[in-house]
Amino acid sequence: MKKLSVSILLSLIFMATLLYPVYAAGPFWRMLDTAGNGTGTTNATGEYTTTTPFLLVPASNLILTRLIVTIEDSDVITYNLYGAVTITNGVIIRKRSGSTLITMTQAITNNFAWGRYCTVTKTTGQAVNQLQAVCELDNMALLPSDRLEVLLNDDFSGLDAQRFVVEGYTP
Repeated sequence: MKKLSVSILLSLIFMATLLYPVYAAGPFWRMLDTAGNGTGTTNATGEYTTTTPFLLVPASNLILTRLIVTIEDSDVITYNLYGAVTITNGVIIRKRSGSTLITMTQAITNNFAWGRYCTVTKTTGQAVNQLQAVCELDNMALLPSDRLEVLLNDDFSGLDAQRFVVEGYTP
Protein backbone atom coordinates (compact mmCIF):
# COMPACT_ATOMS: atom_id res chain seq x y z
CA MET A 1 0.00 0.00 0.00
CA LYS A 2 2.83 2.41 0.83
CA LYS A 3 4.50 1.75 -2.53
CA LEU A 4 1.28 2.67 -4.29
CA SER A 5 0.96 5.89 -2.29
CA VAL A 6 4.57 6.87 -3.04
CA SER A 7 4.16 6.16 -6.74
CA ILE A 8 0.95 8.19 -6.88
CA LEU A 9 2.69 11.06 -5.07
CA LEU A 10 5.62 10.94 -7.49
CA SER A 11 3.24 10.89 -10.45
CA LEU A 12 1.42 13.94 -9.12
CA ILE A 13 4.69 15.81 -8.60
CA PHE A 14 5.79 14.93 -12.14
CA MET A 15 2.45 16.10 -13.58
CA ALA A 16 2.65 19.35 -11.61
CA THR A 17 6.07 20.12 -13.08
CA LEU A 18 4.62 19.68 -16.56
CA LEU A 19 1.68 21.96 -15.85
CA TYR A 20 3.70 24.60 -14.01
CA PRO A 21 7.19 24.93 -15.46
CA VAL A 22 10.10 25.64 -13.17
CA TYR A 23 11.29 29.20 -13.69
CA ALA A 24 15.05 28.91 -14.11
CA ALA A 25 15.94 32.60 -13.93
CA GLY A 26 12.60 33.90 -12.70
CA PRO A 27 9.17 34.93 -13.85
CA PHE A 28 8.66 37.63 -16.45
CA TRP A 29 5.72 39.94 -17.13
CA ARG A 30 5.33 43.18 -19.02
CA MET A 31 2.67 45.33 -20.63
CA LEU A 32 2.98 45.51 -24.38
CA ASP A 33 3.65 49.06 -25.55
CA THR A 34 4.19 51.06 -28.71
CA ALA A 35 8.00 50.95 -28.39
CA GLY A 36 8.28 47.25 -27.55
CA ASN A 37 10.77 47.78 -24.72
CA GLY A 38 8.53 48.98 -21.89
CA THR A 39 9.00 52.71 -22.55
CA GLY A 40 6.09 53.39 -24.93
CA THR A 41 2.37 53.92 -24.51
CA THR A 42 0.64 51.00 -22.77
CA ASN A 43 -3.01 52.12 -22.79
CA ALA A 44 -4.36 51.22 -26.25
CA THR A 45 -7.29 53.63 -26.37
CA GLY A 46 -6.32 55.85 -29.28
CA GLU A 47 -7.51 56.30 -32.81
CA TYR A 48 -5.35 53.85 -34.74
CA THR A 49 -6.66 54.31 -38.28
CA THR A 50 -3.15 53.46 -39.44
CA THR A 51 -2.16 50.01 -38.15
CA THR A 52 -0.37 50.49 -34.83
CA PRO A 53 1.47 47.64 -33.11
CA PHE A 54 1.62 47.20 -29.36
CA LEU A 55 4.55 44.87 -29.00
CA LEU A 56 7.21 43.12 -27.01
CA VAL A 57 10.79 43.02 -28.28
CA PRO A 58 12.73 41.01 -25.69
CA ALA A 59 16.25 41.92 -24.59
CA SER A 60 16.97 38.24 -23.92
CA ASN A 61 15.37 34.86 -24.63
CA LEU A 62 11.88 34.48 -23.16
CA ILE A 63 9.31 31.74 -22.83
CA LEU A 64 5.80 33.25 -22.93
CA THR A 65 2.98 31.40 -21.18
CA ARG A 66 0.02 33.73 -21.64
CA LEU A 67 -1.30 37.05 -22.88
CA ILE A 68 -3.87 38.86 -20.75
CA VAL A 69 -6.08 41.39 -22.50
CA THR A 70 -8.04 43.83 -20.33
CA ILE A 71 -10.71 46.10 -21.80
CA GLU A 72 -12.49 48.65 -19.59
CA ASP A 73 -15.48 50.78 -20.50
CA SER A 74 -17.96 52.82 -18.47
CA ASP A 75 -20.74 51.79 -20.87
CA VAL A 76 -22.34 48.34 -21.00
CA ILE A 77 -20.10 45.65 -22.52
CA THR A 78 -22.05 43.30 -24.80
CA TYR A 79 -20.93 40.40 -26.97
CA ASN A 80 -21.45 42.16 -30.33
CA LEU A 81 -19.32 45.25 -29.55
CA TYR A 82 -15.63 45.69 -28.71
CA GLY A 83 -15.75 46.87 -25.13
CA ALA A 84 -18.77 49.11 -25.70
CA VAL A 85 -17.66 50.57 -29.05
CA THR A 86 -18.15 49.48 -32.65
CA ILE A 87 -15.03 48.68 -34.68
CA THR A 88 -14.60 47.15 -38.13
CA ASN A 89 -10.94 46.14 -38.66
CA GLY A 90 -10.14 44.90 -35.17
CA VAL A 91 -7.15 43.41 -33.39
CA ILE A 92 -4.71 40.81 -34.73
CA ILE A 93 -2.11 38.97 -32.65
CA ARG A 94 1.01 37.71 -34.37
CA LYS A 95 4.63 36.71 -33.83
CA ARG A 96 7.35 38.12 -36.07
CA SER A 97 10.51 36.04 -36.34
CA GLY A 98 12.89 37.71 -38.79
CA SER A 99 10.94 38.02 -42.04
CA THR A 100 8.53 35.24 -41.03
CA LEU A 101 5.10 36.27 -39.69
CA ILE A 102 2.98 33.84 -37.72
CA THR A 103 -0.55 35.21 -37.44
CA MET A 104 -2.10 33.74 -34.32
CA THR A 105 -5.63 35.17 -34.66
CA GLN A 106 -8.03 36.40 -37.28
CA ALA A 107 -9.24 39.97 -36.81
CA ILE A 108 -11.00 40.28 -33.45
CA THR A 109 -13.78 42.84 -33.91
CA ASN A 110 -16.03 42.16 -30.90
CA ASN A 111 -15.98 40.83 -27.37
CA PHE A 112 -17.40 37.46 -28.45
CA ALA A 113 -14.49 36.89 -30.86
CA TRP A 114 -11.95 36.88 -28.01
CA GLY A 115 -13.59 33.62 -26.91
CA ARG A 116 -12.29 31.81 -30.01
CA TYR A 117 -8.74 32.16 -28.71
CA CYS A 118 -8.94 32.91 -24.99
CA THR A 119 -10.83 32.33 -21.77
CA VAL A 120 -13.03 35.40 -21.31
CA THR A 121 -14.56 36.86 -18.15
CA LYS A 122 -16.75 39.92 -17.85
CA THR A 123 -17.13 42.00 -14.68
CA THR A 124 -19.82 44.63 -14.26
CA GLY A 125 -19.08 47.33 -11.71
CA GLN A 126 -20.64 50.60 -10.60
CA ALA A 127 -18.10 52.86 -12.30
CA VAL A 128 -16.48 50.62 -14.90
CA ASN A 129 -17.19 47.39 -16.74
CA GLN A 130 -14.32 45.09 -17.57
CA LEU A 131 -13.69 42.29 -20.04
CA GLN A 132 -10.62 40.14 -19.52
CA ALA A 133 -9.34 37.60 -22.04
CA VAL A 134 -6.60 35.20 -20.94
CA CYS A 135 -4.88 33.66 -23.96
CA GLU A 136 -2.58 30.67 -23.49
CA LEU A 137 0.68 31.02 -25.47
CA ASP A 138 1.81 27.42 -24.84
CA ASN A 139 5.38 28.25 -23.78
CA MET A 140 6.09 30.23 -26.94
CA ALA A 141 9.81 30.99 -27.33
CA LEU A 142 10.66 34.60 -28.11
CA LEU A 143 14.26 35.44 -29.04
CA PRO A 144 15.80 38.95 -29.03
CA SER A 145 15.40 39.01 -32.83
CA ASP A 146 11.65 38.18 -32.52
CA ARG A 147 8.67 40.24 -31.48
CA LEU A 148 5.14 39.62 -30.29
CA GLU A 149 2.71 42.09 -31.85
CA VAL A 150 -0.87 43.06 -31.13
CA LEU A 151 -1.93 45.06 -34.18
CA LEU A 152 -4.65 47.69 -33.78
CA ASN A 153 -6.32 49.17 -36.84
CA ASP A 154 -9.43 51.01 -35.62
CA ASP A 155 -10.70 53.82 -33.43
CA PHE A 156 -10.46 52.61 -29.82
CA SER A 157 -10.79 56.12 -28.32
CA GLY A 158 -14.25 55.28 -26.91
CA LEU A 159 -12.74 52.77 -24.46
CA ASP A 160 -11.70 53.80 -20.95
CA ALA A 161 -8.70 51.44 -20.99
CA GLN A 162 -7.22 48.59 -23.01
CA ARG A 163 -4.01 46.85 -22.03
CA PHE A 164 -2.08 43.77 -23.12
CA VAL A 165 0.12 41.97 -20.56
CA VAL A 166 2.40 39.03 -21.29
CA GLU A 167 3.54 36.56 -18.67
CA GLY A 168 6.27 33.95 -18.90
CA TYR A 169 9.77 33.30 -17.72
CA THR A 170 13.40 33.58 -18.72
CA PRO A 171 14.99 30.20 -19.49
